[in-house]
Amino acid sequence: MRALNLTDEVVRKLPYTTRGSIEIFGGPMIDGLKLVVSDSRKLFVHQPRLADRRVQLRVEVGFFPEISTQRAKTVARHIDVLVARAMEGQATTTKVAAVTPLTFEEVAEAYLETLPLRKHNKRAASDQRFFRTHLLDHDVNTIVAKQASDITKSDARRLITRLTRRHGRRVARAALSKLRAMFGWASGSDQGLLGIVGNPFSNLSPPRSRKRYVSNKRTVRPAGVHRS
Repeated sequence: MRALNLTDEVVRKLPYTTRGSIEIFGGPMIDGLKLVVSDSRKLFVHQPRLADRRVQLRVEVGFFPEISTQRAKTVARHIDVLVARAMEGQATTTKVAAVTPLTFEEVAEAYLETLPLRKHNKRAASDQRFFRTHLLDHDVNTIVAKQASDITKSDARRLITRLTRRHGRRVARAALSKLRAMFGWASGSDQGLLGIVGNPFSNLSPPRSRKRYVSNKRTVRPAGVHRS
């Protein structure tokens, strides 16, 4: 296996192998995440480290470019945390989460992966588009690369304010609702192992509509002049 810093640009430039052979590349960011290159495909594979080394778990994450390197890393981290929780209990998973903290973007991507799996969720596709259009926009969301566990109420308030100024109150209100749901999921009993405690968007007030003031003064018109 060859060590390589896996990014979209690097993976895109890797040549395919000759027929019948494969080449495996491993990145330094996520232990166990590998890229298997064959004569026609580039496949991300993750092999989480288990306490019992006699047991091996191999998960096919997806093919490049259908799945980006960033998405592959996010899925791999999520798998690590879930496997650790299942195999060794909550104490171990808390330690794993502390070693590999997730950014806002990584938590969002993991959350979006779960939406189509929920029963009767007809808004999964539209919610995914909304996140990628408005909430994963680096020009508007200045906390997209910040560790999710470090996001504060002030960060949340500034993000909603920026969204209001850039896209208007309607989008900002929708964003606040979706972010509350995402952080509620991330800090829930099952996902609390991601290292996120509390919901910075929970008590924020949605942007208010402008109040319209009507003057009590009546217009005085000269005699003989009527409203047209």
